[in-house]
Amino acid sequence: MGAQDRKSYWILRHATLTVNAGDVLILSDQGGTRGGPMLRMLCGLLHPDVGTVAGPTRAVLLSPPHKRLIKSLSVGQGIRMLGGLYGMTDAEIAERYEEIVEFAEVRKLISKPMDEIDPSLWRQVAFAVGTSAPVELIGIDSMSAVGSTTFRAKCLPRLRQRVADGTALAVIGGSADIVSAIGTRAVELRKGRVVEMAVGTAADLAREQATQRRELRRARRRAGRRDEDDDDDYRDF
Repeated sequence: MGAQDRKSYWILRHATLTVNAGDVLILSDQGGTRGGPMLRMLCGLLHPDVGTVAGPTRAVLLSPPHKRLIKSLSVGQGIRMLGGLYGMTDAEIAERYEEIVEFAEVRKLISKPMDEIDPSLWRQVAFAVGTSAPVELIGIDSMSAVGSTTFRAKCLPRLRQRVADGTALAVIGGSADIVSAIGTRAVELRKGRVVEMAVGTAADLAREQATQRRELRRARRRAGRRDEDDDDDYRDF
């Protein structure tokens, strides 16, 4: 494609947003293209072409890790690596290591290679590490409830505790139950702008999106197609 054929467009423009300590901000992104960049800007991982972002001193983006990053590591090594990726120092990882292992329910799997365990367990590890990080803001992309049924039951109390401690959460999507339970504010990213909306409305939209995802997966299976996402339980809150 020649340079003269390229077109540019604004993913976000004239978007103003403030997130305070203890806020649980729900980002409703019906188009699926604006929530990710907004979340990354809030976490300091993406800088805007125009305007400024005055972010927290420390933030972490909790998102599903790619299998390529961890397939050659043991579970214990994966915890330490992920802690580093989430911005923790060696001392901070060591201080939290035992608690992470216990919360992630992987005590008996520490020496096992990551590519030999169920993918849901790795997401449990990622959630445990990310939510233990000493940060002011946690950005959550499709990871507000993950793993086994028993582990999912621990996710909401974990997030509530971080909020009670003053940590702000910014969440893309998530389950309708979690949006209703801990959401304090909600915004819709509409045509590049930020529009305030009721938390209840965001919960309804989350419920509709979950139904659409399930129907799409059923259609793919009926057609004989199977995508990697079919195994990702974090998408089916």
